[in-house]
Amino acid sequence: MGKGARNRARRQTSVAARSATVQLKQAGTLWPALADGIPAHAGARIRIARPDDDAVLRRYIIQATEDEGTNDLTKPVPIACPTILAGLRDGKEGFMEAFQEAWVTLDPETVDEQILVGFSLVAVDESDEVIGSISVCPPYNFLNTIIDGFPPREAHKILLQTQMGISKITAVAVREDLRGHGIGADLVQTALQVIRRCNIGMIVLGSCEPNRAPFYRRLGFTISPVDEAIDLWMAIGVHAMLATPDHHVFSMRRQVRYR
Repeated sequence: MGKGARNRARRQTSVAARSATVQLKQAGTLWPALADGIPAHAGARIRIARPDDDAVLRRYIIQATEDEGTNDLTKPVPIACPTILAGLRDGKEGFMEAFQEAWVTLDPETVDEQILVGFSLVAVDESDEVIGSISVCPPYNFLNTIIDGFPPREAHKILLQTQMGISKITAVAVREDLRGHGIGADLVQTALQVIRRCNIGMIVLGSCEPNRAPFYRRLGFTISPVDEAIDLWMAIGVHAMLATPDHHVFSMRRQVRYR
């Protein structure tokens, strides 16, 4: 096959994958399709992460964040919380019911150590080998610094609002030889679909180095100048400025109705 034919075949495959993904999302059938995988670029599929993906997820998170602490197996990695699975199955009503059940069973003293609204997606090849991932959860490390000094009842309320109101994209990574084929964008866009389906994430955000800012801008995020903080008041009800040294904060604000 000549170069021109290969390029045409690649474009046809890309268009087919994009069309199938759009049709799936428009039909509101992220679940159960996301359990086995929805079509993505470069012949990949995107599916919800499973418990046996834990080790490879940790490797990709370290690749994306350089956080070697992820190797600590006592440190939770968001796989797919029951709240998210309920939301995927039954929409925002299913999510809220599962969230309320999970919230009332928690010890207020340890709630900030537990991920109630987190998930990861993985991109896999035809043999189901993981070739990329994205992880999403509330910004616990940042919020722990905010609630210092608040009475326990008020701190508990802030943490509740954080679980519901802020979805942080903590890591997006694709295997090096497959970068530039659209898999990373597919991961982010599918994660946004999960967030919308569950009706969470009044603010969806993350941080990135300057060379990654155009990627997130193309996906519809607002890019703050390097070192400039954004205020999370809209999502959590207190003024809290979030910034990452030498990084942009990328963010997207959404209309979320809980009733």
